[in-house]
Amino acid sequence: MKRRQLFKFAASSAVGLSGGIVPPRYLMSVADSSTSNQYGPKPLQNKLLDRLKDEPGSWSVEASWLGEDQPLVEINPGQIMKSASLWKLTPLLDSYSRRANLELAFDDPIVITKSIFERSVSPEKFNPGDIITVAQAIQSMIVTSNNISAIALGDRLGWQQMDDNMRAFGLTQSKVNLRYTTSTARDIRKLLTFIAGYKTVSTNNRIIDRHYREMCSLLIRAKPNQRIAAGIPNDVPVAHKTGDLVGVVNDAGIVFLPQAPFSLVVLSNDVPNRMVAESVIIDITKIVYGELLKAEPPNASHTHLHGIQPAAIAKEHPTTPPESYPPPAWIDSWLKQTT
Repeated sequence: MKRRQLFKFAASSAVGLSGGIVPPRYLMSVADSSTSNQYGPKPLQNKLLDRLKDEPGSWSVEASWLGEDQPLVEINPGQIMKSASLWKLTPLLDSYSRRANLELAFDDPIVITKSIFERSVSPEKFNPGDIITVAQAIQSMIVTSNNISAIALGDRLGWQQMDDNMRAFGLTQSKVNLRYTTSTARDIRKLLTFIAGYKTVSTNNRIIDRHYREMCSLLIRAKPNQRIAAGIPNDVPVAHKTGDLVGVVNDAGIVFLPQAPFSLVVLSNDVPNRMVAESVIIDITKIVYGELLKAEPPNASHTHLHGIQPAAIAKEHPTTPPESYPPPAWIDSWLKQTT
């Protein structure tokens, strides 16, 4: 009989703010995982399975050349997992989509209400009554993973509306509503593809190249960096977002190799030791990076963010966040200096 793993999560009194809860369901261990190596190199798939075979918890991994429909590696790609702070990628893309459609101004004010403050698992930086702009909320949400600004932005955008908008992008298994924030490695890989500007039929074509560049620039500055980024040489830019809850250690990002960028999503749920899980993510990253560094992308014509070189992104937008939040016109003034 196959082994199956039952996840038991207690509902949080601070409803779903940093990641919510997963409804009771059976989640597969790696030993019972759904895997695919039809499109990717079999040695890479085998190396990852070998690394994960004895790890406790449930793991989901997906890696792909950015812009390619078929992933290189899939391990439990469609398994619904707790996304933790990876849900913040959704309001990031949704904000830019609405800005492109003239539905959202980035200098619009957002008031930090008592309700927003109380719904944050770890209130920090802001206090009830503070006023920030949409641009400031986006930066704080991504660069420092600030929960208050993320919840405030989510309220501004509408939780169910964000889910509906992401379904239009083809993200059918992701939820960011207040009670559950869940996703799959496959959905998050698609989300990264859209954020990086690889357009598909469902992508909002009004988003312009500099906005893709900016979203990736924010993710390059995101902290902490002890997972995917720790498995990549310091001179290679990594645009990523981490996610943490009790028993949950996630990371998802874009690695800008010289020949072409690739995406990597690693989700782990019900892991007993955070530091051990982080070391596993680093090992997975090193394995994927080592294999793809010597590989030839299937389509050499792919460019980095429509011709913008990753080294330029890293130089213009250093990983150290500013000491203070920018003025309301921060985004447009920043782009004028770097475009």
